Formats: sequence, C-alpha cells, structure tokens
Amino acid sequence: MLRFVQILYVFGLYLLFHRDKTAGERLRLGLERLGPVFIKLGQFLATRNFFAEDVQAELRKLWDGRSALPFDTITRLVERNVGPIDEHFDTFEREALASASIAQVHVATYQGRKAAVKILRPGALEDIRRDIHIARWLIRFGRFVSGKIRYLDTMGAIRTVESWLIQEVDFRIEAENIGLFRTCYEKVPKMVIPEVWFVSREVLVMEFLEGIPCNKWREKYRSEGYDPQASLRTWLVHTFGWAFKRIPVPIHGDPHPANAIIMTGG
Repeated sequence: MLRFVQILYVFGLYLLFHRDKTAGERLRLGLERLGPVFIKLGQFLATRNFFAEDVQAELRKLWDGRSALPFDTITRLVERNVGPIDEHFDTFEREALASASIAQVHVATYQGRKAAVKILRPGALEDIRRDIHIARWLIRFGRFVSGKIRYLDTMGAIRTVESWLIQEVDFRIEAENIGLFRTCYEKVPKMVIPEVWFVSREVLVMEFLEGIPCNKWREKYRSEGYDPQASLRTWLVHTFGWAFKRIPVPIHGDPHPANAIIMTGG
C-alpha cells in the first residue's frame, strides 16, 4: 500500500506541479522516478504514436537516457563481481555510455580489448516484483468495477511481462542468449553478435561493437560509410527469411531502436 501511495504521489506531483517543464518531460521524469516497470512501459509507448511528437521524443529518451548511477556505486558492483577494477581493466570510463531501465553501460578496456561493461541497477529485481504485484492488484480492482476488461487475458499479459523482466535482471540468461545468436549467425558475416568475456548475475563484460545505435542516426554518418537501408535489409533477410524456410532461429524480442546498431558495410 505504501508503494501504491508513492505511485499516486509521483504522478500527482508531475501532473500538477513542475509547470516549468513540458508535458513530455513531466511524463518521462515521473516514469523514470518510479523505476523499471514504469520505464519499460514508457519504452513501449515510445514505439507507438499515442501522444504528440514532443511527448514521444521525451519517451524515446527512456531507451538509454535514464540518469546514471554514481561512479562509486558502479565501482562497488563491478569489484564485488569481477574484482578490483585496476587489476582487471586497463581503462574504465567513469561516465556511462548509456543508462536505461535496468542497467547502465560503461566503456572499458578488458585484457587489452575494448569492452562494454553492463551493470545491473541495485534493487532492480525487488522493484520489479513489487510493482508487478501492484499491477495485479489494480487489474483485479479494474475487473471488479468494469466489465470492459473482463474478457481480456490481462493476468496472462502481466505474467509474460514479469517473466521477461525477471530474466532481464539476470545477465547469465542474457549471456546464454548471446551464445545462441553467435552460434546461429556465425556464418552470416553481416550479422554481428558480440563475444561475452565475463558474466555474473549483476555484471556482463562483452566485446564493444563500433556502430551507430538506430535511435542516434543522423544523415551525416553516411559519409563515414554507414548505410542504414543496407543494414536493415541484412537484418530483415536473416531474421525473418529463415522463418519462411522453416529453419528455427532465435528472434530478438526487444528490437527497439536503441537495441540494435548500424555498422559499416551493411
């Protein structure tokens, strides 16, 4: 109940106050403050067109624009899982490359190789379980007061979202999925999957791939050898083409624009 009151308070705070900010900024900040489940909701809404463009632009910032954790917190998490940063990393950038709902990423040099270090936000699993519980309670209440959602499998949807999110907060599952993709696409030169060098539940160290995230695309990058249309054709052909041939392949389940990068050569 305390969390439910907090949710109402945050939405009320950003809806009624902070009038110096735009409606989109207030919505984004409110979702960010409420944590992973609500940020995931915002990320989903960012891929739709339910709001005016200025609001959609703010929601798109939730893909990788969440406020980063302090570097001291990051240091403790990395050292608890990998060991002393000075011993295991040649370099480790203090400023996050990206920060999203469940984790943030730092660029580092690991055993002489450029790496992306993904660190889980503390308390993410507990926050998810608590907010999913509240979502279930709200759905039961909604079914009681309204017949409109009676015939929708809303509880099934909640279970699915809960399953996805709980898997996301264990990087060992992500590393296993990366391994499946690498095996599947090892003979496809233009589908590039990073190599994992270290994994625990809270920290993932993988190969850093040079490219432009789709949500950061600007036309000026064409002069540097990037061709988004060629990259998109590669992705579509090798992701969905095999399905039509009845060849089982893993499918990227969360392909929003910040989760795929355009690389040179298509």
